Amino acid sequence: MNFKTFTEAVSQHRQQRSRKIDIDQAKSLIKQNASQITDYYKGHPNERIYRGYSASDTASYLIEPTKFIRQSRNTSNYYTLLIDTILNSWTNYPKRSQSIICTTEYSMAQAFGYPFVVFPYNNAKIAICKTADFWQGFEYLKTEIDISGMDSFNQFIIEPIMRIFPGQLFTYAFNSASRLMDEDPEWLRALIGGLDWGTTQYSPYEVAKKSRLMHKFNNLIEWMLYNKQTDFIKAFDILLNPEKNKFKLQQLPKINLSANSEVGIYSNEVWTDANSILVPVYEATNIIFGRSYYKKS
Repeated sequence: MNFKTFTEAVSQHRQQRSRKIDIDQAKSLIKQNASQITDYYKGHPNERIYRGYSASDTASYLIEPTKFIRQSRNTSNYYTLLIDTILNSWTNYPKRSQSIICTTEYSMAQAFGYPFVVFPYNNAKIAICKTADFWQGFEYLKTEIDISGMDSFNQFIIEPIMRIFPGQLFTYAFNSASRLMDEDPEWLRALIGGLDWGTTQYSPYEVAKKSRLMHKFNNLIEWMLYNKQTDFIKAFDILLNPEKNKFKLQQLPKINLSANSEVGIYSNEVWTDANSILVPVYEATNIIFGRSYYKKS
């Protein structure tokens, strides 16, 4: 799939992915389909999967993630395209473009809306990032080429290559870059260095941006030369490898939501492509413990 097709698919599938249900329906669906996560929550009272949702706290919701394609907020979707459809190392993970993105921290969910507890259906695959934000979860990428997040990866690696091969499909552009890397890496550097970012030629902004761009891109080139790797996609499959970057993939009922947390830090981004029920926190507590544990104030 190329980037244009991917973004068109996003647009075509942006129908409502959630369906409002009442609390009795939520309880019934959880009892029928989400007993495994309920048992886990009961045995681990300090661990929950939360989702901040821009909705009324009086309702519950059924989310069916695979029925739509989500697009990352405030960024191009290049890295999502790579991870979901191109890189072999991510094959077994839930596709982020067809998942519900959640957190293990209540306050993080609060930042995105009213906090709900998420009840993924039985046997759900759950991907767990080591950090609170997927963008900042690529420790190996940072160590190897000094790229600190997916926003920088998009800006300093993906977008420049797409610009020196305008009009090409995503995979074709990187195949072209790989051929050039194999034949003449210095010419590839020169092409990247010659990019016009649309600002005044000698403006401080352009000079600073080009300086950062060349530093980051040169780090990648040097890493590829050192590792005798001329194929960009294969290089990305190593640098973004989930195991090297300490992501974890778990499946209900055998999960441990705190297994990927640093000592004393319990904030991890998680995602799943399983159907899930979202329930307000006070109602979720009642469901988990099978009684009116406490009521909404």
